[in-house]
This record gives sequence, structure tokens and C-alpha cells, in this order.
Amino acid sequence: MDIQAALREKIFNLVDSVNPRSTYKMLVIDRRVEHLFEYCVEKHQLLDRRIANVLVLDSHRTSETSLSAMYICEPSGYNINCIAADFIRQPNRYRDAYVYFLPGGPDSAITNLRNRLGGRLSGFGIAPIGFLALERHVFSLGDPFANDRLYNRNVQNQHAYLHRTATQIVNVCQAIGEVPYIRYVNSSSDYAAHDLPAELAQSVSHQLEEIRDQIVDPEADRRGRAVLLVLDRSVDAVAPLVHEFTYQAMAYDLLDIEANDTYKSADGEVNGKLTEEDVDWVDLRHLHISQVTEELTKRVQELKDANPHFADTTQDVTVHDIRNMMAALPSFVKTKSQMAVNLQIALDCVEKVDANMLKELAEVEQSSVLGEERDREVKTRVSDRFVSLLANDKVSHLDKVRLVLIYLLGRQTGLYSKDLERIRLHSKLGEWDIETASNICNFGYKAIKEDEDRPSRLGTSSITNNAFTQTISSTTKHLIPSRNKGTMPTFYGENDSGQFLFARFTPGVKNLIESMIRNKLDPNMFPYVNGDDVPDYENNVLETATSLRNPRQRATWERSKSVGQASRQRIIIFMLGGFTASESRTVYELSTKYSKDIIIGGSDRLTPKKFVIALGRQNLELQDLRLPVMFPDGAAPRHLLESDRETNQHNQAAQQAAATPQQAPVSTNGDSQPVTNLQAGAQELTTTPSKRRGFFSLKKKKLD
Repeated sequence: MDIQAALREKIFNLVDSVNPRSTYKMLVIDRRVEHLFEYCVEKHQLLDRRIANVLVLDSHRTSETSLSAMYICEPSGYNINCIAADFIRQPNRYRDAYVYFLPGGPDSAITNLRNRLGGRLSGFGIAPIGFLALERHVFSLGDPFANDRLYNRNVQNQHAYLHRTATQIVNVCQAIGEVPYIRYVNSSSDYAAHDLPAELAQSVSHQLEEIRDQIVDPEADRRGRAVLLVLDRSVDAVAPLVHEFTYQAMAYDLLDIEANDTYKSADGEVNGKLTEEDVDWVDLRHLHISQVTEELTKRVQELKDANPHFADTTQDVTVHDIRNMMAALPSFVKTKSQMAVNLQIALDCVEKVDANMLKELAEVEQSSVLGEERDREVKTRVSDRFVSLLANDKVSHLDKVRLVLIYLLGRQTGLYSKDLERIRLHSKLGEWDIETASNICNFGYKAIKEDEDRPSRLGTSSITNNAFTQTISSTTKHLIPSRNKGTMPTFYGENDSGQFLFARFTPGVKNLIESMIRNKLDPNMFPYVNGDDVPDYENNVLETATSLRNPRQRATWERSKSVGQASRQRIIIFMLGGFTASESRTVYELSTKYSKDIIIGGSDRLTPKKFVIALGRQNLELQDLRLPVMFPDGAAPRHLLESDRETNQHNQAAQQAAATPQQAPVSTNGDSQPVTNLQAGAQELTTTPSKRRGFFSLKKKKLD
């Protein structure tokens, strides 16, 4: 299953459904839809479907009075004003309008639109495409402020926000043709937002029931009914904080990759978009960084060998060579550019490992939540290393806050406020940073112990490292308490493959999915929305563990195993507040392992920096949050009322300003600096040879 392809098909069907009198039509989209299209549709694909042009709603657009316009946009007052401006100006910009709103908007938007356009409105509908298909198995609702809207106690009206979120999840179900069973996490904790997953699951169920008859997929009976699992960060707040050493996770954690997945090197010479069309990115993104460095150096050599005339400029070139070079040029340039981007990303990640002390941080992080590694000799306790890192100036401010948070989560029972104050003074963090760490309680975790009158083990004088370490050590006897001690069970676990150092942590989502596939997920903590729809797992045995359906219907499922990829059962994971790179990697691994189609989505793609910032904003007043309005009002830009002559003048000036020479991609020939630095940097980080692979082990192979 490919959710990008499914959404693309929905878009094509929507576009094809509009058949005006003219053979061609204009397609006008707002910024949100433009961002949505970037992940799954290319402009030429739309132009092949009788679209004369694709333009942005509030851009400088010239008139096409003989053509109808199809608008796809959010139902905001601003967008309605922009549409109306096209028919207020004289002459009208288009013949008539077919308007399709993204779902989840206010009912008043439809009335407003009809009043503004009158007879010029020839068609109206709702476009069920309200999500971003980031990858083949990954989707997002694209809201970086979701944690503010959901968990900040000063923000009201979560019900309306959850209803809109449910509508977007229903759009996902429509795109893939599923009416799934729905389960949700039913937290036993008493934190304020503990009932949000239940409310969201109920809303999704209600909306699906209303359109159940409209969702038709001939393969549904073969593959079995899907399951939707609604979670929030209460099941695993560690995953957004720990340092991961897989390629994609490191890139989004350590580098400034823009919201539209565009990477730009520090010197500006290498830039590119990380998409599913980038073969290197797709092949390597879930590998450990040491494997990535090996594979990239090998692929560079293969590219040189396959294109010797491009790589070696010292050889004499014949006419035959030139002809072959011209034939191979487009694919070579594209491959070279993509490889240059991946080389630079890998190089940047490798360089930050030592610069940011990531190995030392990762060791303490994983020991804090998983305990010490069993087969590894440890000279100092984790508490000593924790204290040492907090005092180290090479550790960034953000990493210190992450470390304190991970330490708190590893404890589960919280720390006394006096100990948190000692941590603040020792690490030179601010009061705001400790408050940020304490806000983890908004997600169902214990941050501060209630016994504030405990006699201090330290005096009020200046804190020495030894004394501080002794105090911390006294509260660190059991870093992983039993499940009944914390406010929530720990669903994350340990990867026992032992292939790489500092790669022991397994996100809780992986364990939850596997438990669900094996029918071992606690039905009390993860109940179904409708008891009548619960699959009968009674008398289930290991042989049927790969099926999520009723065992009495097993024969249908067994028959479907031979029909191939199209009929694999589907699992949908939705994470309120956002999912992490490690969690998205998990769904690919488990899809392969269990022969199921597993997709994951959430309010946003969550990075450690985003999560820490969200925690820091939990206590802000509403006016200080400055949340963007979901459906903003506002007047249309004045240029929409300008004449075509003025619009053409503006567009010509913009084209001239943009006509600057483009920097060539970094060379990938034998003396390429990124390749050389990548190999050298990785070799320097190779650990002592052992039975398992080191942290950055590379085959010693020259590129020239």
C-alpha cells in the first residue's frame, strides 16, 4: 500500500469530476493545498488532465475569461475573499467558479461563499484530502502547534480541534478505502488531557459511520478489516527525546531541514528536497549512520564507474562518447545532485557526533531509561556521567534539557523540587528550562515528588560536583521502576540485536503494534470504541497471531495470503501531538516482518527540538502563545484587483529578480571533499574491533 498513491488518485478523481463547458480549466489552490500537492502530485501530472495552469490563490494571476476556474482551498474568510476578488474585478478573471473546500471548516463558510459569488458559483463540494502524505507509509496533519492546542491548559475549545482532526483521519480512511476497527489508549492517569484519545476515537467512529456506504474497496473482504489505533505521547515520551543514530532521525534532529523537507548546507552550495523520488534517501534513511557512510561511498564509486567520461576529464573524448554522454546527461545530473545532497547530509551528521558529544549523551540517555548494558563493563555509574555531562560546556543547551527530561522519565517517580533546583544550578540552566522539564506532567508523567519537606542532603552553600553526585546517586538506585510504580506503564523497550552501540532503545509504538498483531494488547488499556465491533479473539492461538480479524473468519484471511501485496491487512497508527522518525521507521520494519500494510500519522512530524519547545510553551497564557487562527479572516490582497497589465509587469520583474546563477552541486568525483571527509570522519569514530559492528565502522576503501 502506498498512501501517497492513494491520495494522488483522490486528487485526480476530484480534478476529473469538474467538467466545465470549456475543454480546459484553471486550477487555483491556496498555500495549504500547494504544500499538500508537493508530496504526492507533480504539476505536469495535473496539466495532463485538462488543466490549463496551476496557480496559487493569492498570487499575481492574469485573466483567463474564457476558462472556468476550479478552486481547492481551506474554508477561511481570507480564501473566500480572494475567490470573490476574481469576480469583483472587471472584467472577471474567469468565466465561473467550482469551489472545493478542505474538510473541517465552519458551516458559515459555505453560506458566505454562496452569498459572495452568487450565479458565478457553478459547483461546490468538500475535498476529502485534508492530510499530507509525507511518505508511502507516513502521513501528517501538518500542525506544528498541535501540542499547544491540546495540552496547554490555557487553550480552550479542544473539542472543535479534535473534531477537525477526526475529519482529517477519516480522509485518510477514505483515501485507502477502509472502515477500520478503532482502538485508543485509555490512560489510567489523572492528567488533564488523558481523555483526548478516547474523544478523538469516538469522533472518528461517528464520522465514519455517516459515510460508511461511500467507502467501497473490492479488496476489502480479501485483506480483512483494518485497525486504527489512536495514541498520544503518554505511551512514550522518551522517543521524541533520545538521540537516534539512524540516517533520517539524525538529519531531522541535528540539521536545519525546513518544514517542506528541504535541506540546505551551511555554505548554501548544496541544497535539495528529500522526497520519495530520491532513491538514495529512500534506500538509506532507516539505516544506522555507519551503514549509510559505507553505502554512500560505494554508490559514489559505482556512479563514477558507470559514467567514466563525466568522472574523468583527462581522457580524450570521441564523438561517440559525446553522443552517449548527452543521452545519459539528464539521469546523471539528477542522480549526481541527489547523491551530493545525501553526501552532505551524512557528512554534517558525522561531524556533529563529536562536536556535540552525541556518543556520551546517548550512552547516558539509554542507561537512564533502559539500565546499564548487561555485557558491557561500566567504570562509572550513570548518575556520575549524568552529572558530568550537565557541567560540560560542549553539551548544547537543548541537549542538557533533553538529558534532564530523559532522566526524569527514567525515574518515573519524579524528583524533589530541591533536587531539580540543584540540577539547574549545576548545569547552568535557567528556571524556564526546569519548568519545561516539569511540564512533562501534562503528558501523564510524574515530574516532581510531593514530599517537599524532605530534609536536604546538601547545605545551602555552593554545590560541589562530588556532593551533587552523591545526592543524585541516592535517588537513582532503580532507574527502571516496576510498571506499578509510575503513572503510566513503560511501553518502550530494548533492542536485543546488539549490532550497534547506542541503538538499544526501541520506541513504545513498535511494542504496541507487535502486541496488537499478536492479539496481546491489553483490552482495558486499549479498548475498542464500539464493544459490538470487537473482533472475537477468544481461543486465539499463535498460528493466527498475524491476523487481527475474528478467528472464525480465518479461512478468508488465509486464502488472501496468495493474492499479493494489494490484499495485506492494514494497521493505522495515529499519534496525537506528533510522531517521531524512529516511530515512522518502525512501521516499515514491522510491515515487512508481519506482511501487513502499516501506516503511521500524527498531528505533525515531531523532532526533539519541536517537542522541547512544545513543553516549554505549556504554561504560557493564550495571548503569549500567538497561535495561528485555524481559518483566518482578512481582506484579499489589493493586487488581485489589479489589471492584467499591472500583473504582467509584476511577474516580469519577479522573474528577472529570480534569474540568478544556480550553484552547481558538490562534485562526486574522486577528489570530492564530502566523500573524503565522510570516510575519514567515519573511520575516526570506529570503535574497538569486536564481534559486533562498531558505532561508525567503515570498510577501509579508497575512492580513487
